[in-house]
Amino acid sequence: MRARAWLAAAISALVACSGDDERGASPAPNASASAARFEAEPGALPVAAPSELDPAKRARLSETGLYSDLARRTVSGDVLRYTPRHALWTDGATKRRWLRLPAGAKIDATDPDRLLFPVGAQLWKEFSRDGRALETRLIERFGPGDGDYWMGAFVWLDDGSDAVLAPDGAADVGGTTHDVPAQKQCWSCHAGEPGRVLGFSRLQVEHDVLAPLTSPPSPPTTALVGDARATRALGVLHANCGHCHNEHGSAWPDTSMVLRLGSDEDVVEATRLFESVVGAPTLSFKGPGKPPFRVAPGDPASSAVVVRMEHRGDAFQMPPLGTERVDTDGLAAVREWVESLAPPGQAGSD
Repeated sequence: MRARAWLAAAISALVACSGDDERGASPAPNASASAARFEAEPGALPVAAPSELDPAKRARLSETGLYSDLARRTVSGDVLRYTPRHALWTDGATKRRWLRLPAGAKIDATDPDRLLFPVGAQLWKEFSRDGRALETRLIERFGPGDGDYWMGAFVWLDDGSDAVLAPDGAADVGGTTHDVPAQKQCWSCHAGEPGRVLGFSRLQVEHDVLAPLTSPPSPPTTALVGDARATRALGVLHANCGHCHNEHGSAWPDTSMVLRLGSDEDVVEATRLFESVVGAPTLSFKGPGKPPFRVAPGDPASSAVVVRMEHRGDAFQMPPLGTERVDTDGLAAVREWVESLAPPGQAGSD
């Protein structure tokens, strides 16, 4: 079994993806507990409405209503499958995602960048490797309060007959390096969104799919103008860092840094993300390399964002949870973008 002494430190070290500060992040609130495309799963039968299910009593995935026929892995007919435009890195695991809204309910898009899901809404995410399901996570809003969200992960049995709730998480599931988070860890990331849902947003979901699900209908996302290298890099940072690095996120008290894109931002250089990191000095970071800038134009080695993305094994790695391997593609995208930036006083690189 690999040593995991650093994991506790990593959990408490939800600090800047730029690596600005050594202090631990603010605690999560107490819970009173591509563009995306949807695909209706065929041949499914109706199941109980989400409001009729008691999240506190669920011990198995089969009790959540995701499947109408678990043996055949037939997903319920009122469940919609989606894939976000920018995916969170989880060590290369294959993921499938589903959403179910109560009949007739809509997602509140009064603030189109901060979607609020109705009571009874459920979202699942399945992680698998080599075709074998390892865990399925569920988030459900069970009440009207800001903390009325149930979050938990179900670990699949070896025979694939069901998945069992793992309140304390699990390490090296199914003989792989895949780790499952404990329930108490879920809020570390999800607290950074008022709607508590990551990866399903105006920026992530295609307009013609999202608009019918929202009230008022969510407006189209503004196209981000910039070269493909820059837009890809910002998408990587948004998906992997933006949920903690925004005004509501756990890293905000220590860094005041934005790594989240707004759906109305239309020019790369004018995004809050760009303005928050490019040429901005780090604060009191004492981790590996001690890079002097969050992003040093033209110099990845002096850029804390890059240094922490390529680091693994202790509290200084970013993202801090859910990964033990470097996202080589995502890192390459960010490195190339940083290299393309003109150092101060020089003309544009290209």
